[in-house]
This record gives sequence, C-alpha cells and structure tokens, in this order.
Amino acid sequence: MSKAYKARRAALYVPATKSRALEKARTMDADVVILDLEDAVAAEDKARARETAAAMLKSFAPHEVVVRVNSAGTIWHDADVAAMVQAQPHAILLPKISGAEDIEAAKTKCGGVPLWAMIETPRAVCSALAIADAGVDCLIFGVNDLVSLCRRAIVVGLINPKGEIRRKGERRIKL
Repeated sequence: MSKAYKARRAALYVPATKSRALEKARTMDADVVILDLEDAVAAEDKARARETAAAMLKSFAPHEVVVRVNSAGTIWHDADVAAMVQAQPHAILLPKISGAEDIEAAKTKCGGVPLWAMIETPRAVCSALAIADAGVDCLIFGVNDLVSLCRRAIVVGLINPKGEIRRKGERRIKL
C-alpha cells in the first residue's frame, strides 16, 4: 500500500540558538519551520538549543514545526531525541542517514513522533527508496554535504552542453 505524501514548497531552517531568527520565523510564509540543533549550533550551545526548541514548538502555530536533532553517534543525539519525544514536534529530522537500518534504530527511540530523513551521502542516495520504505514521512536532500562528499564544485553561471561556462566573471564555489 502506498503512502500519501504532503508536498512542501518552502522549508525554513532556523538555528535554535538565534532568538531574533526564531522571532522572525514566526512571521515568514514557509510551509515548515525546521528548528536546527545540528550544524547551525556550536557545541557549547547544544543543550541551550535543545531547551529552546522544546519550549518554543507550540509558539510557531500554524506552521508545521520539525526539529533537526544531532546525528546518531554524537554525544547530543540521545538527549535531543528524548527532549523532542517529550515536546512532540510535528516530526524529528534525522541527519546523516545512511540506510534503512538507521531509521529502524531511530523508530525505537522516537516514541511515535514522525521521522524525516536527511539524504546527505552517496550511500543514502542509493538507499533512498529503502529509507523511505523504512517509515519516514519525508526525505530531504542535503545537497551541500552531498556535493562536498562527492568532491565536486558548484558552478554558478551558464553552462553549455560541453560543460563550459559561457559567461565572464563566473564563480566557482568549492565545498
């Protein structure tokens, strides 16, 4: 049986430590607000970010609110997940997922809170269908991490069919 998925046109990531950004996010026209406990938060601020996210979840109505926790294997992951199970966001976003086994492991900790998965590695791209079938409600592609892992450059500019840049002043951004 196939699962119905909800289309979202705009997701706004907000570091859970930035009070001004959190206030502004309430007024933005995003389909979903993602409170970030992971990449956008310094190590020394992780606990404060977790507490802030848990306390502010309900204040974002009518927005759908998802919390991106720190990845499994980090010292913050279990505390992040436990706090979010208590706080009950619309979903928990799991970063650095490699395969369906990561989702199965997370489901045992997440107490029925819906799960979203970040596809950020070549292995995860190849396993995307299995990850989706493991029971996530949404897949998000972490393009910057994926490109970085593939050791490619993002080229901003017009490219012809031969892959040549046709505009002067092009920028190459190495990740």
